[in-house]
Amino acid sequence: MAPALSVRVVSLLGMVLLSQAALPLRSPRTTQPQGSCQSLNRVVLQRLIAPQQVHHGARGPSEAQRRSWLLRSGAVESKDNAIQGAQNGVFDEVFQAELEQLFLWRRDVRRFKRDPVDPKALETMLLHASVAPSVGNSQPWRYVMVEDKERRQKVRENFKEANAEALADFKGEKAKKYASLKLSGLDDAPIHLAVFCDRQTGIGHGLGRRTMPETLDYSVVGSIMQLWLSGRAMGVGVGWVSIIDPQSVTEILDVPEDWKLIGYLCIGYPVEEHLDPELVRFEWQERLNLTNFMHKR
Repeated sequence: MAPALSVRVVSLLGMVLLSQAALPLRSPRTTQPQGSCQSLNRVVLQRLIAPQQVHHGARGPSEAQRRSWLLRSGAVESKDNAIQGAQNGVFDEVFQAELEQLFLWRRDVRRFKRDPVDPKALETMLLHASVAPSVGNSQPWRYVMVEDKERRQKVRENFKEANAEALADFKGEKAKKYASLKLSGLDDAPIHLAVFCDRQTGIGHGLGRRTMPETLDYSVVGSIMQLWLSGRAMGVGVGWVSIIDPQSVTEILDVPEDWKLIGYLCIGYPVEEHLDPELVRFEWQERLNLTNFMHKR
């Protein structure tokens, strides 16, 4: 990876991710005694590579670990090669249950500790984001690590302006409720990651997007979700800040004009853990049952 710059563009197309050591692990349930169980991240990562081939011992790396290292170094050309150890592509019930827990524990984090995120954890998150599906295998995601203090401050100011405008849309009790919500972690999150879509990319040769060019944007959203879940598995929180003006932030970060801002992410270790979403906990919007969204034709 290139040396750190004020604004560092992480191009996952040319990035070589080398890591041959086990990641520090953080359980999503911080009350569990250390060593009482493997972290969800270790279980998810190792079973993703080869559910039935995880071994620990003095005989050297297992086949699962070897596959994991190959994936990290880019020697495995696709994620499909990395899961050949699964039983015909079907994962066991233990993995399925843990995967469900991962989905349920994903939160939009707004309250962060200022502790730095382990670089290897961030590397893993980016790696997992980079193997997301994309239309025509276009891989249009472009990640910008916002490290410059002045640029961060300009993004904060942009959020404050946009948030004040959003507040003006509400009246009465709803306005009071909105004003009480914490809607970003921009002040404390140690990592700011802006995620763009390169809408002029030639990768993929335009396949699949002639009639629906917006599928490029959707591809980036899928990549963000994989990064989000990967972080959750390691106890790293992600918060998606949408109350900003995308054009202004694009100019602040000085990226190519044909890059479209998809998400501005705050990343760090959360101050607290809650199974229920914050907007449910503070009575802004309840989680609705799936039946509310199912239709037949």
